[in-house]
Amino acid sequence: MSVNALFTHNLTSPYGLYEKTASLSGMTSSFFIMTERRNQHEISLEQLSIGSSSYYYDENVLQSNRGLNVSLGYKYLFNFMKRKTSRWIPSVGLGAHVFYRTIDFSPTEAIPFIIRYRGGGLQFYVQPMITCHINHRLYLNFSIPVNIATTELRSDYYDNPEIPSEQRNITVLKSNGFYQFQGKIGFGVKF
Repeated sequence: MSVNALFTHNLTSPYGLYEKTASLSGMTSSFFIMTERRNQHEISLEQLSIGSSSYYYDENVLQSNRGLNVSLGYKYLFNFMKRKTSRWIPSVGLGAHVFYRTIDFSPTEAIPFIIRYRGGGLQFYVQPMITCHINHRLYLNFSIPVNIATTELRSDYYDNPEIPSEQRNITVLKSNGFYQFQGKIGFGVKF
């Protein structure tokens, strides 16, 4: 089990919005299960955030009054060092994150109507990782999860009185590649 500091850089932006965040995106939690062949399953809570945030949209700053981001992940890690006594274990993982996000924006001077985004989907990752065992119970891991593809079903609602009511809700199935890359530094305990 490990707790990780997550650093994220978006190459493209969901919803055309650019979130105003620091380079440290948050904390994640991972649970590892060793297989008979000394590879690993990683099950993780990648993101859980509830509350308001600031975003850039074109040149404008939007303040969300409500938001929810949830992401759960699974990766299968192929370890290159199979000996139990190995202190350094390089590995490569393949996996996916299931995510759901919702953002509600209040009217502002720049955009004087309510905007709501709802979406969920899958993000596919390749994750090089190296684990350093400090002793028989404690370890550090360093990984670079690279998003190779994202598929999302999204519903956007614009309460703009200039748009006919039947055109205010837009549903889109969107796919793109290389959406983001991340860096993770983790500290773990073996049970």
